[in-house]
Amino acid sequence: MNGSEVTSIDLAILIVYVVGTRIAFGWYFAQKSKEGPEQYFLAGRAIPWPIIGLSFYVSNMSGSSFVGMPTPGSSPACS
Repeated sequence: MNGSEVTSIDLAILIVYVVGTRIAFGWYFAQKSKEGPEQYFLAGRAIPWPIIGLSFYVSNMSGSSFVGMPTPGSSPACS
């Protein structure tokens, strides 16, 4: 063993660290947040409808929209 190999103890330590960290953070933030899912998903119903509509519009925009939408105009049938 030249010191650059990953052994099973190294993998076990890494897995325990990653899983333990996720459980610790999840428990901490679950204890901190007691409002429930409605507060999280609906923001306590405090966001006005124009902002929600803008959010829906912007979330549907992507690279494929900008590339795919002009395609019918550049087809041979339109030229």
